[in-house]
Amino acid sequence: MKHYFFHRKIGTFDDNVISHLQTKVPHYTYEPTDDFYESVITISPLAKDDTDIVFRELSKFFSLEGHVSTNIALMQPMTYLPEHSDLGTRVSVVENVVKIHVPIITNAGNVMMWKTTANTNANVINFKTGSVYIVNNVTTHSAVNLSSQKRYYLTSRFHVDSLINKSFLERNPPTI
Repeated sequence: MKHYFFHRKIGTFDDNVISHLQTKVPHYTYEPTDDFYESVITISPLAKDDTDIVFRELSKFFSLEGHVSTNIALMQPMTYLPEHSDLGTRVSVVENVVKIHVPIITNAGNVMMWKTTANTNANVINFKTGSVYIVNNVTTHSAVNLSSQKRYYLTSRFHVDSLINKSFLERNPPTI
Protein backbone atom coordinates (compact mmCIF):
# COMPACT_ATOMS: atom_id res chain seq x y z
CA MET A 1 0.00 0.00 0.00
CA LYS A 2 1.08 3.62 -0.45
CA HIS A 3 2.66 4.90 2.76
CA TYR A 4 2.99 8.60 3.54
CA PHE A 5 5.29 7.81 6.46
CA PHE A 6 8.08 5.52 7.69
CA HIS A 7 6.36 4.61 10.96
CA ARG A 8 3.32 5.75 12.85
CA LYS A 9 2.35 5.10 16.46
CA ILE A 10 -1.31 4.08 16.69
CA GLY A 11 -1.57 3.19 20.38
CA THR A 12 -0.23 0.93 23.12
CA PHE A 13 -0.74 -2.55 24.52
CA ASP A 14 -1.91 -2.88 28.11
CA ASP A 15 1.08 -2.84 30.51
CA ASN A 16 -0.02 -6.14 32.10
CA VAL A 17 0.00 -7.85 28.69
CA ILE A 18 3.50 -6.54 27.94
CA SER A 19 4.73 -7.67 31.37
CA HIS A 20 3.26 -11.13 30.76
CA LEU A 21 4.89 -11.38 27.32
CA GLN A 22 8.23 -10.19 28.71
CA THR A 23 8.30 -13.22 30.98
CA LYS A 24 7.20 -15.63 28.23
CA VAL A 25 8.84 -14.75 24.90
CA PRO A 26 12.46 -15.38 26.00
CA HIS A 27 11.41 -19.03 26.48
CA TYR A 28 9.78 -19.49 23.06
CA THR A 29 11.50 -21.65 20.45
CA TYR A 30 12.91 -19.51 17.63
CA GLU A 31 13.67 -20.74 14.13
CA PRO A 32 15.51 -19.22 11.19
CA THR A 33 13.57 -18.12 8.10
CA ASP A 34 14.60 -17.43 4.53
CA ASP A 35 13.84 -13.75 5.14
CA PHE A 36 16.66 -13.02 7.61
CA TYR A 37 20.22 -14.02 8.42
CA GLU A 38 19.96 -16.69 11.13
CA SER A 39 22.68 -14.97 13.16
CA VAL A 40 20.61 -11.76 13.27
CA ILE A 41 16.85 -12.53 13.46
CA THR A 42 14.89 -15.68 14.19
CA ILE A 43 11.12 -16.07 14.41
CA SER A 44 8.62 -17.84 16.66
CA PRO A 45 4.86 -18.17 16.43
CA LEU A 46 2.88 -17.04 19.45
CA ALA A 47 2.46 -19.68 22.12
CA LYS A 48 -1.13 -20.96 22.11
CA ASP A 49 -1.74 -19.73 25.65
CA ASP A 50 -0.64 -16.19 24.68
CA THR A 51 -2.77 -15.89 21.55
CA ASP A 52 -5.97 -14.75 23.26
CA ILE A 53 -4.40 -11.87 25.19
CA VAL A 54 -2.42 -10.68 22.16
CA PHE A 55 -5.44 -10.79 19.87
CA ARG A 56 -7.54 -8.98 22.47
CA GLU A 57 -4.98 -6.16 22.34
CA LEU A 58 -4.76 -6.21 18.53
CA SER A 59 -8.55 -5.97 18.33
CA LYS A 60 -8.29 -2.42 19.74
CA PHE A 61 -6.78 -1.42 16.40
CA PHE A 62 -7.92 -4.00 13.85
CA SER A 63 -10.90 -6.16 13.03
CA LEU A 64 -9.48 -9.65 13.55
CA GLU A 65 -11.11 -10.93 10.34
CA GLY A 66 -8.35 -9.00 8.54
CA HIS A 67 -5.50 -10.83 10.29
CA VAL A 68 -2.79 -12.21 7.97
CA SER A 69 0.06 -13.27 10.28
CA THR A 70 1.63 -12.68 13.70
CA ASN A 71 4.92 -13.80 15.20
CA ILE A 72 7.64 -12.85 17.64
CA ALA A 73 10.96 -11.72 16.15
CA LEU A 74 14.16 -12.15 18.16
CA MET A 75 17.12 -9.95 17.18
CA GLN A 76 20.47 -10.98 18.61
CA PRO A 77 22.72 -8.53 20.51
CA MET A 78 25.30 -6.53 18.57
CA THR A 79 23.78 -7.32 15.17
CA TYR A 80 22.75 -5.37 12.09
CA LEU A 81 19.94 -6.24 9.70
CA PRO A 82 21.11 -4.84 6.33
CA GLU A 83 19.05 -2.51 4.21
CA HIS A 84 16.18 -4.29 2.52
CA SER A 85 12.61 -3.89 1.39
CA ASP A 86 10.04 -6.51 2.32
CA LEU A 87 9.00 -6.47 -1.32
CA GLY A 88 12.18 -8.41 -1.99
CA THR A 89 11.56 -11.22 0.49
CA ARG A 90 9.85 -14.56 -0.13
CA VAL A 91 6.82 -13.31 1.81
CA SER A 92 4.91 -11.34 -0.78
CA VAL A 93 3.67 -7.93 0.30
CA VAL A 94 0.15 -7.35 -0.89
CA GLU A 95 -1.02 -3.83 -1.71
CA ASN A 96 -3.72 -3.93 0.92
CA VAL A 97 -1.68 -5.17 3.90
CA VAL A 98 -0.13 -3.13 6.74
CA LYS A 99 2.58 -4.35 9.07
CA ILE A 100 2.80 -3.48 12.75
CA HIS A 101 5.58 -3.75 15.32
CA VAL A 102 5.07 -3.93 19.08
CA PRO A 103 8.34 -3.91 21.06
CA ILE A 104 8.17 -6.37 23.95
CA ILE A 105 11.78 -6.26 25.16
CA THR A 106 13.94 -3.47 23.76
CA ASN A 107 16.30 -0.70 24.85
CA ALA A 108 17.99 2.46 23.59
CA GLY A 109 20.51 0.43 21.56
CA ASN A 110 17.79 -0.90 19.25
CA VAL A 111 16.75 1.24 16.29
CA MET A 112 15.11 0.96 12.89
CA MET A 113 16.26 3.17 10.05
CA TRP A 114 14.67 4.16 6.74
CA LYS A 115 16.64 5.36 3.75
CA THR A 116 16.28 8.85 2.35
CA THR A 117 14.10 9.02 -0.75
CA ALA A 118 13.40 11.82 -3.22
CA ASN A 119 10.46 12.92 -1.04
CA THR A 120 11.68 12.18 2.48
CA ASN A 121 14.68 12.52 4.76
CA ALA A 122 16.30 9.53 6.42
CA ASN A 123 14.60 8.47 9.63
CA VAL A 124 15.88 6.65 12.72
CA ILE A 125 13.66 5.60 15.62
CA ASN A 126 13.91 3.69 18.85
CA PHE A 127 10.46 2.14 19.26
CA LYS A 128 9.15 2.25 22.83
CA THR A 129 8.16 -0.92 24.72
CA GLY A 130 4.45 -1.67 24.43
CA SER A 131 3.71 0.92 21.75
CA VAL A 132 1.96 -0.20 18.55
CA TYR A 133 3.48 1.11 15.31
CA ILE A 134 2.42 0.76 11.71
CA VAL A 135 5.70 0.51 9.79
CA ASN A 136 6.52 1.13 6.18
CA ASN A 137 8.20 -2.14 5.29
CA VAL A 138 8.19 -1.42 1.55
CA THR A 139 10.62 1.52 1.66
CA THR A 140 14.26 0.45 2.13
CA HIS A 141 14.92 0.02 5.84
CA SER A 142 17.32 -1.66 8.26
CA ALA A 143 17.64 -2.36 11.98
CA VAL A 144 20.46 -2.55 14.49
CA ASN A 145 20.80 -3.91 18.01
CA LEU A 146 23.83 -2.20 19.53
CA SER A 147 23.10 -3.54 23.00
CA SER A 148 24.23 -6.64 24.88
CA GLN A 149 20.58 -7.77 25.23
CA LYS A 150 18.29 -9.66 22.89
CA ARG A 151 15.45 -7.64 21.32
CA TYR A 152 11.94 -9.16 21.09
CA TYR A 153 9.19 -7.64 18.90
CA LEU A 154 5.71 -8.79 18.08
CA THR A 155 5.15 -8.32 14.35
CA SER A 156 1.79 -8.67 12.70
CA ARG A 157 0.17 -8.10 9.33
CA PHE A 158 -3.43 -7.09 8.71
CA HIS A 159 -5.48 -6.20 5.66
CA VAL A 160 -5.68 -2.41 5.55
CA ASP A 161 -9.49 -2.50 5.47
CA SER A 162 -9.45 -4.08 8.93
CA LEU A 163 -7.76 -1.02 10.50
CA ILE A 164 -10.42 0.48 12.78
CA ASN A 165 -9.15 4.08 12.57
CA LYS A 166 -8.10 4.56 8.93
CA SER A 167 -7.11 8.17 9.61
CA PHE A 168 -3.75 6.78 10.80
CA LEU A 169 -2.91 6.13 7.14
CA GLU A 170 -3.54 9.72 6.04
CA ARG A 171 -0.91 12.38 5.44
CA ASN A 172 -1.94 14.26 8.60
CA PRO A 173 -3.08 11.61 11.10
CA PRO A 174 -4.40 12.15 14.63
CA THR A 175 -1.76 12.60 17.33
CA ILE A 176 -1.39 9.79 19.90
